[in-house]
Amino acid sequence: MESEHFIIMVDQPFWVSWLLIYGTTLLGSLVMYLFSFSKGFDGAIEVLKRLFPEREKAFYHRLDCVLTVCLGAAVGALLFSPTNPVQAVTAGLGWVSAVNILMSNKESS
Repeated sequence: MESEHFIIMVDQPFWVSWLLIYGTTLLGSLVMYLFSFSKGFDGAIEVLKRLFPEREKAFYHRLDCVLTVCLGAAVGALLFSPTNPVQAVTAGLGWVSAVNILMSNKESS
């Protein structure tokens, strides 16, 4: 028995299916990006401050969000090759989570 969301994806043209998968991966990346702030993740703001000096604080936060979410979704979609919405959300969540762990400032006990 096939799930309904897979049947919906198959009946669409390729670009529509790809757009739906990438959009769902974006959603997963955004959710994990927002959740990561409660865990102390600073993102790439320090690097952005060196690349673009003397900008407003909001500039760095907005650019960090766009870069992390869009690149995270792209890398997640390329690495995990999701074929349905559940896999796409997982790819977005997983990639941003992996970056959070790798860039975490907290020392291990």
